Amino acid sequence: MVVLASLLILPWVLVTMLYLHMTRAPSALLHEPQRVQSVTENACVQHCNPGPWGNLEYYEFSMQPPAEFISMALYSQNGLKWIFRDYTKERLIQLFNSAGLSESQRGGLQISVESSNTCVVIPNDDVIFGMSPSARAQIYAVLGTNPENAIQYDPFVYKPAQINEWLAHSALPAQTIAMVKALLYEQGDSLLFADYGAVLKRLASNDEKTMLLKTLLRKQSLLVKVRITPETDIDALLHYWGKGGDDKVVRPLLEGLPRIEGGLTIGLPRLLPAFAFDRLYTYPLPSDNPAAGLHDCHWTTFNFFNEHPGEGFANAEQLKALLQSDYYPVSGTPAYGDAVLFVTSAGKLVHSAVYLADDILFTKNGASPISPWMLMRLPELLSTFQIHGTLKPLYYRFKKY
Repeated sequence: MVVLASLLILPWVLVTMLYLHMTRAPSALLHEPQRVQSVTENACVQHCNPGPWGNLEYYEFSMQPPAEFISMALYSQNGLKWIFRDYTKERLIQLFNSAGLSESQRGGLQISVESSNTCVVIPNDDVIFGMSPSARAQIYAVLGTNPENAIQYDPFVYKPAQINEWLAHSALPAQTIAMVKALLYEQGDSLLFADYGAVLKRLASNDEKTMLLKTLLRKQSLLVKVRITPETDIDALLHYWGKGGDDKVVRPLLEGLPRIEGGLTIGLPRLLPAFAFDRLYTYPLPSDNPAAGLHDCHWTTFNFFNEHPGEGFANAEQLKALLQSDYYPVSGTPAYGDAVLFVTSAGKLVHSAVYLADDILFTKNGASPISPWMLMRLPELLSTFQIHGTLKPLYYRFKKY
């Protein structure tokens, strides 16, 4: 009887306790928790410039790929070599001298002449770890113009404050952090890191190697929200964000939101087409499908409004034909959904992304499975690709919209 009574009474006791907790919660939230939340938002939240996109606010956060996506084979530097196109041996020696390499460092470079205008250099570990930051910057700037030099052509790019913070909170041993910092070099207002393979070879355990790569592979993205208040012009928002036939999806969502004093926020991904909504803040699954290796920035940009993603955007001629047939250049203010092409002064296409609002772009920086779909501000995106020189963003608009 005691057990039976306990079974009958205990649930009601729990319900009563839960009810009392819930009725106390609102008054508690008006004090300490609300104050803490306010401090956090004041420290982190940033606001976009006003525009037809509405009242946008965003937070910066870092992403990193799952450990199982990281393949050590992608980051080994066995047989590392530097390929200098349009360089004679004499010109190459002048470069090394002007960079300030010591006599012993120059002796650690195995130079071979492949043709009248191509030299190949195999550096030893003493050279890799002994170069000064200025020497590394000068030599790697030359190597970075040639896609054959993969690590210098596509290095890790960081803000100075960013790399210090990430390394400090990485749980990596102090010795490994010091090794990484010694191999950093400057370009513009960024710090670059290319010699990750050389560091990996010196780490004893796979756990530490994975930890290092996860730290290096962190990407800074933006969590963007739209604030809806009683004064928000819903029709104006729908006019801006309803392109691509998404008006029928976005309208019920925006019109159904309650109008409360101070407003509430809705995540920007909810306003994007299905292609972007499904992929934003995710990493592509590794695949044996050859086409998956071509799902890069261009595939992302030109499938933005497509319900069923197409292929063929990695081909330069096909991409040029697509721009001529389906797009037109925009010389004025860009708008949601515009394709943004980043080109060098010589007209070489380096990267593409999708314009969303203010200076926020939807992008995928490379075809690799460790490159996520994310949101970035235009200045940060330009810094990411500054290895290619000064880039100019060109805007193209889909004729259908």
